[in-house]
Amino acid sequence: MTIQFLFVAAQWPHGQLAQGHFEDVFGPTPLTEQFISSNKNFKVVSASCGRRHTLVVTKDHGVWVCGANLYGQLGLPDTSNNYPEFSCINECFRLDSCRKLVKSSHCGYNYSYFITTDDQVWACGSNSNNKLGFDAQVKKIVMPQRLILINSTNTGNTNQMQWNVACGHFHAVFYKTLSNVTKTM
Repeated sequence: MTIQFLFVAAQWPHGQLAQGHFEDVFGPTPLTEQFISSNKNFKVVSASCGRRHTLVVTKDHGVWVCGANLYGQLGLPDTSNNYPEFSCINECFRLDSCRKLVKSSHCGYNYSYFITTDDQVWACGSNSNNKLGFDAQVKKIVMPQRLILINSTNTGNTNQMQWNVACGHFHAVFYKTLSNVTKTM
């Protein structure tokens, strides 16, 4: 099966194209044949692009990252490298030895958010301007950490409301959306 997942790039790549190199790539370019043949179940459900990094969530809740990691925005411990190929970071999302399944990823300027299937929000990367919501003294979060969000509004449908996040340059906006719930009679 051929994966129809394309990247578009301009200049100054930092590995965020998952092509295995740091060269400019102009126009839509598929993932490398080597990656496709090694990852037959790589079925993308969402992708997010940050300043110099890319996050992808797959149908099996895999979290794949590539690009610059100077601030830990990829969720990988080595912040001295750029990653020109996808790395899977599923094991980073553990709470009480239980792996959380990620349903979406969101990139900002050198930071990332992840939302799990049980509606938890996790974050990593640059915490400048307190954009990750952690203690302002902490300048970067290298491994994804769970962010505790308080639901201050009682909508009466709290079990059907799901967190979402939009990322900007120096800020992030959190909001709740009503999930698609089908009632049966």
